[in-house]
Amino acid sequence: MCAISSGLKTGALERWPGRWLQGIDVTRVICVAWELELIAVASVVISVLAFGFSLFAFIESRQKDRRDLFLTIHQLLIGEELRRGRQILFQKITDEDSVRRLSDGEYRDINRAVSTYNTLGMYVAKHYVREQDVMDIWAQPIFRAWRTAQPYIKHRERLEGYKEGYSKPLGNRVIKTGVSP
Repeated sequence: MCAISSGLKTGALERWPGRWLQGIDVTRVICVAWELELIAVASVVISVLAFGFSLFAFIESRQKDRRDLFLTIHQLLIGEELRRGRQILFQKITDEDSVRRLSDGEYRDINRAVSTYNTLGMYVAKHYVREQDVMDIWAQPIFRAWRTAQPYIKHRERLEGYKEGYSKPLGNRVIKTGVSP
């Protein structure tokens, strides 16, 4: 039952000219119209709430995905293979001649370490991971490796031609933050 105190008098509405109101309970018509409006408003409110929840879930999921990706690449960077590549880079690379003297395995290890930094640079450039997270943890190692890897990078450019990678822009960002070796 609809209890409406709308200020409209049922008798006044029934006296309107025309036969279409004869025998119709005007209070019931007003009640049905009010219920329909209430249902429409409730539908809109529920839709807005559902959209808000979906937006929140999307944003939260994106942040979690970015965090998970950062942790995955962080685990990769601290792994044994890449640690070995960085170690060889720091111990054996001084100039292009030292690059030529590397064994195939050492060259591959350094290549993997530098390529992973390129991948990290791409993730930062494309906003797959937060730049600040990368800089907080990896700025100094990136700077040191980027500076040390210059003879290796020049050697590769000479052999394979110049390839624009992401390590150079990432290395430049690290330098702009004022990180010291």
